[in-house]
Amino acid sequence: MTRLGPRQIDVAARLLADGAVIALPTDTVYGLGCRLDRRDSLPRLFELKQRPQDVALPVLVASRSMAEDLVGPLGSRASALMSRWWPGPVTFVVPCAQELAAAIGATTSSIGLRCPADPLVLDLLALTGPLAVTSANLHGSPPATSADEVGSAFGSSPLLAAVLDGGSRDQPPSSVIDVGAEHLRVLRQGPVALKDLEQFLESEGLTS
Repeated sequence: MTRLGPRQIDVAARLLADGAVIALPTDTVYGLGCRLDRRDSLPRLFELKQRPQDVALPVLVASRSMAEDLVGPLGSRASALMSRWWPGPVTFVVPCAQELAAAIGATTSSIGLRCPADPLVLDLLALTGPLAVTSANLHGSPPATSADEVGSAFGSSPLLAAVLDGGSRDQPPSSVIDVGAEHLRVLRQGPVALKDLEQFLESEGLTS
């Protein structure tokens, strides 16, 4: 496993373009990721994580416009919420094409999208486009919060090409909010509370 410094995001981007799986920092913890458009790399990500194939992978994007390029036009609620809380620790679950959902392991036609508030990973996403990600740990274990912890967990695996070292990353996991249903629904509690989202939508004249 190669260890890359923050100034080597171009190397990380080339590895991802070639279909590799790498570890990368986010604004919460370290993740394992691959390019979403390299569908051949997605099974390796599941295998490395030892993640069940029916536990869907979330996807990191650099902006709301990148999200729309991926899933098509967003509804008014999703657009407003993304404009307010991105970049930040909120994953929004929105409808998507069944083919895309199946590729990430979703059992419904939906996808979890997040724009992380971390300059390093945003710079990487600008080079790569959307990345399928999962926290950097074996399924069921605590996530890695540093490049050293990534190395301890996965350093001997041939499935992990590199870790992009961004220093320590140790924040609570993102809130996961389903915005595709009639009302907002919390799928995972996190730093942003449902009531804050609902109050914002009300202030914008949008129903929650």
